[in-house]
Amino acid sequence: MHDESTIPVNVIQPRRECSDGLTPPPGTAVDFYIRMRADSEANFYQGLADAGPAGVFLPTYKCYPTGTIVALAIDLPGRSEPIFTSAVVRWLRENPDESDMQPGMGLEMLALSRKAREAIRQFAAKRQPLFYDLD
Repeated sequence: MHDESTIPVNVIQPRRECSDGLTPPPGTAVDFYIRMRADSEANFYQGLADAGPAGVFLPTYKCYPTGTIVALAIDLPGRSEPIFTSAVVRWLRENPDESDMQPGMGLEMLALSRKAREAIRQFAAKRQPLFYDLD
């Protein structure tokens, strides 16, 4: 099953476990392109004590090990260009046979500009982020 909200675009070779750049420029290969919409299975998440979204839940059956660094492009409605950032895999939701929840990964965003953070906060005001106990 292939969810159209997550399109892996770096299919030639996987990225290394560490990345030299935190924000790849447009046109650079990214590990995941996330099309964030009001009804997409992808969503931002935040911890119980966080003031705003800390990361992105990426619905996928191909999970990377926790600690892996990935490059993301996040497409938000109303923005002309995606947000480019690096993220680290913080948690996994596996075992889809044992749950009716979508499997995937929780990716903590590592570097965001103020403008990108504001765009994410505005989106989260319209669509409630998932809550995940980060401790």
